[in-house]
Amino acid sequence: MPPGRMKERDWFAAPTCRILARTLNRAKRHADLNIRSVVMTTVSLSVGGMSCAHCARAVRDALGKLPGVTVQSVAIGAATVEYDPAATSVEQISAAIKDAGYPVLGHFDPAS
Repeated sequence: MPPGRMKERDWFAAPTCRILARTLNRAKRHADLNIRSVVMTTVSLSVGGMSCAHCARAVRDALGKLPGVTVQSVAIGAATVEYDPAATSVEQISAAIKDAGYPVLGHFDPAS
């Protein structure tokens, strides 16, 4: 074998290659676990007590902390979000808004 050429078994024995192979295997396992079909549901909520941009920002921040929730819009008196029913529920979304200090007056699914 010419100098500078490694046999395949020697290549896998090199520390850098072992680390790379281990990292790739972890990434593959992680990707396999995260592949699933996510069905997002949209809900609009009527929110009381909001009177300014600070109120809207507080509600947006509270909703943004929930797992599986994507905030579509927050305006004075209303919030619309997409959420993964497997990760969170409308009750959890309402509770987050209430914890931010604003009452939820009602909610509806715009698709219905």
